[in-house]
Amino acid sequence: MEYIKKFLKSYLYTIIPILIITLILTIFNYFSIINYTTLKILEYILLFISIFIGSFILGKSSKKKGILEGVKFGLIIVIFILLLSLIAFNTSFNIKTFIYYSMIMITSIIGSVLGINKKK
Repeated sequence: MEYIKKFLKSYLYTIIPILIITLILTIFNYFSIINYTTLKILEYILLFISIFIGSFILGKSSKKKGILEGVKFGLIIVIFILLLSLIAFNTSFNIKTFIYYSMIMITSIIGSVLGINKKK
């Protein structure tokens, strides 16, 4: 049960900032404060920073094998985003999306490894 609590805590630290800041960025885009290309770039940066923070927290609460924890964390996020994009948006899988999902996995692994190395 403790293991599931660690993952849920990390996912909350990942998903809540994504939802809040995406809402703020969308409102800025709606009122033409920022344009669409800037919005997309900021959303990508936000996603990677949030995943890094969530996996860092997961790595900090883990006992060993930060790479494995990062792979698990990133894989669950990738599966969720992949299913959401395939079902809701009916997108196809190409090299661009493969690079995107690979970057998510790498960010998650790096965050978890750094988190496990920053333990007290």
